Amino acid sequence: MPNKTTSGGWTTGSIGRRPFLAALGAGAALSVGVGSAAAEDVTRIDSCTTITEPGTYRLTQDLADSFTTELDFGDGLGEVQACIEILTDNVHFDGAGHTLTNPNERELGQLAVTVDPAVPQSNIVVENVTSVGWEAGFAYLNVSSSELRNVTADGNEIGIGAFDASDVTIADATVTDGIGGVSLLQVTDSTVVRLTADTHSLFGLAISRADRNTVCDAMISNTVADEELEPESDPEAQPTEEAEDIELVVAGIDIDDTATDNVVVDSKVTNSSDWDVVVANEAVNNPLTNLELDSATVSINGREFAVRAVDDPPAAPENFGNVGGYIAAADRGEDPLLDLGVQYVDSDVMTVNEETVRLWEFIEPWSELSDSTVDTTANLVSALITDFDPDGRVFGPFGEVK
Repeated sequence: MPNKTTSGGWTTGSIGRRPFLAALGAGAALSVGVGSAAAEDVTRIDSCTTITEPGTYRLTQDLADSFTTELDFGDGLGEVQACIEILTDNVHFDGAGHTLTNPNERELGQLAVTVDPAVPQSNIVVENVTSVGWEAGFAYLNVSSSELRNVTADGNEIGIGAFDASDVTIADATVTDGIGGVSLLQVTDSTVVRLTADTHSLFGLAISRADRNTVCDAMISNTVADEELEPESDPEAQPTEEAEDIELVVAGIDIDDTATDNVVVDSKVTNSSDWDVVVANEAVNNPLTNLELDSATVSINGREFAVRAVDDPPAAPENFGNVGGYIAAADRGEDPLLDLGVQYVDSDVMTVNEETVRLWEFIEPWSELSDSTVDTTANLVSALITDFDPDGRVFGPFGEVK
């Protein structure tokens, strides 16, 4: 089994690209154009610009053909360009429903809306704007007490990236058609609510090196592997054991790299080609509660595991009926643990004795998990799983037929 997986964290060079989060986290010196803001309640913007003064700014038209900012990161990373860059605290940027389109179609180092990563910023609000075709649609970097709301990111490599941030709210965001949807990297005490992430080739939502964040009402669909998206290496570099152990993981929700005490509630992950959820690389205590998958609604927690829906489950054991669906689980490390609960509804137990419902595992044939219990008040059957199949073992709740 690989010692390390990579997806949402986007470590440098993990997929042969210069990931914007790693670059913008470098604390680089900036070389920027200076914008101006009139002393008005609302400053109107009709071109790409750099915001250097606190205030309210409103976009008056779609933008598709220019950049205002060149950020010099050095170290061979080259220049990073942005359309709207915010260089000061206390800014409210209202896109007024307009769209920022990159004419270069996902050119590396080109961002639609970003916050200066070199100096901590606070009280930044960006809303009502769409980004199309950038390396990153929205980059919240080194910010606190800020919001990103009612935004759409379509066709960007990364839709929304928050890095080294705290107390950030991302609300009513739609991210579609990219490599990654929303990435929280080194983010603490923040909230993602009412997220729609559809059609990505690496992850819908990634939480990495991040603590105490809450995700609620996230709808993540069609995270499907792209055969062209593979780990690459420098042909001139000497191979290392660590590099050989890196495996690209595709997941609807990826929680990894020491992420701790993050909570995902009342969310949905559907149609993932590899895994619906991966928790790996020393990530611990990240409960996912009332999570709807294609084949079951589950509540899960643990470490070093991956779960996915089951399309074609084995036939139920004789004289038993399935209650609540099926799920497959696999180990993703040396010490896996999965606290698995499967939700069911009253109609599921009309033909079985509810008191006999237990979780079973399929190792040809089915066998009941010895520590499984059922809570008939909460309609939840659960068990602690420590024995896995690396490719995914099927689990399902069954009760004795009346």
